[in-house]
Amino acid sequence: MKRIILLFIALAAITTAGFAQKIIDENIEVNGEETFMKFSFADDIVLEAWNNDYIQLHVEVDIDENKYNDQYALNIDNGSGKVELIEDIDFDKIKELKGGKDNCNFNSDIHYSLKVPKNLKVKLETISGEVELLGCQGEMAVKSISGFIDYSIPKEHKAKIELSTVTGDVYSNVKFDKPLSKEISWVGTNQKLSLNGGSTGVDLKTVSGDIFLRNY
Repeated sequence: MKRIILLFIALAAITTAGFAQKIIDENIEVNGEETFMKFSFADDIVLEAWNNDYIQLHVEVDIDENKYNDQYALNIDNGSGKVELIEDIDFDKIKELKGGKDNCNFNSDIHYSLKVPKNLKVKLETISGEVELLGCQGEMAVKSISGFIDYSIPKEHKAKIELSTVTGDVYSNVKFDKPLSKEISWVGTNQKLSLNGGSTGVDLKTVSGDIFLRNY
């Protein structure tokens, strides 16, 4: 069953020019299923591992000083064997509300915070969102075009990590199976790294963003 959640669920007390910030808080059952997240217009996305078997989602939305928040929707689909969380902004409606002026130019400030089962299999895509992964131990494929990816890795995690950047840097102080210097940095690279024997696939890709790997 597909659910479309328009973010008028709760209004924050913060207001700008008479318009309120919009907030969504949602618990999402995943039942061990793969989860696909597409937050194209996010400013930042935090995934923090916890020991529960569902996702706790918190979103804060401000589009053009909160004037067009109602044109944001979060689509949640859990009826196809996997869970999908896909954001949508109705650009045509915003253009109509703006009287056709300035095309569809507007400022957005959208923040995602998710507590996820620590072994959840996740695929995450964003354009310029900055992604922070805290303690996640499931299979992951994370892609940000221009935002950074910061992965705090549990020391006991058995990870097989593939990194890819075009113009971004990669920094790490993690002790991988193959000896590396205490701090490593590469620019525009593809790397395959193993941690504790490396059995769980983690794929981190950026075009111009940096990638950080650190102990958790």
